[in-house]
Amino acid sequence: KELDCATAVPLVAQLKERIPHYLQGHMFLARRSPASEQHHLHFVQYLQGNVIDWIHILRINFKYNGTNGHIIEKGDTDYYPSFSTDTLCFISRIIPVVTMANHEKILHFKPLRIREFNRVESDQFFHTFAIFDDVNTDELTRELCALSGNDLFSISPQLFPFIVYDYFTACFNVVNPIDKEITHAAQLFEPLFISLYGNFKNFQSLPQYDTIDLFFEKELVFVNGIPKLRDSYREELKKYFVRFKLFRDDELALKGLWRFIID
Repeated sequence: KELDCATAVPLVAQLKERIPHYLQGHMFLARRSPASEQHHLHFVQYLQGNVIDWIHILRINFKYNGTNGHIIEKGDTDYYPSFSTDTLCFISRIIPVVTMANHEKILHFKPLRIREFNRVESDQFFHTFAIFDDVNTDELTRELCALSGNDLFSISPQLFPFIVYDYFTACFNVVNPIDKEITHAAQLFEPLFISLYGNFKNFQSLPQYDTIDLFFEKELVFVNGIPKLRDSYREELKKYFVRFKLFRDDELALKGLWRFIID
């Protein structure tokens, strides 16, 4: 029914052998976030910023998706079907978080929200519950990319959004989650997140609000009390995103996949 800890232990050992560069500095998150991903393994790393702290989460998906691989044995109501594959899907994101005590901030992190709740569209009836898959975050992801400036991105946000709405906040997709790239992404994204945050909430609710202009004088300029991106910082963001390109040949197209090329 789910990938429990007993089953996960040997899988984690295999992952350490195969992708040690992705798991470096990360902790295994026994209590998944989100908890609904019952066939995922989650790994987290804490990153300290100037004004905002961050969590990098690597969510590795062990569900059979039918794209690459084949089922070995059929499943039943108690067990997921066993399958063989040479491809694992993952999500790699940095999340702005509320600063907590050292022993809590990784295993029980709290996102720094730009929204307190998500709306679920229904017809004409009031529902007292919601299926999480019904929550469509695509519209908010598009809004975040547009607020950042779609001209920043070398890849259309329709194909791959670098900035996404998840965990009730604005998160940053890290394509190649090695330690150097994760650290760089957190440093680069922090001023941009601060600018995005102001479109949804009062800036004074940010931690260390009064130090923003001190740490990010070169990246942000205050206009009517609201920080905006400086042109020089926008150019720095463009240089980061231009490193990423998408490639697709006939074989990838048949599978519905794209390949990232990173300069």
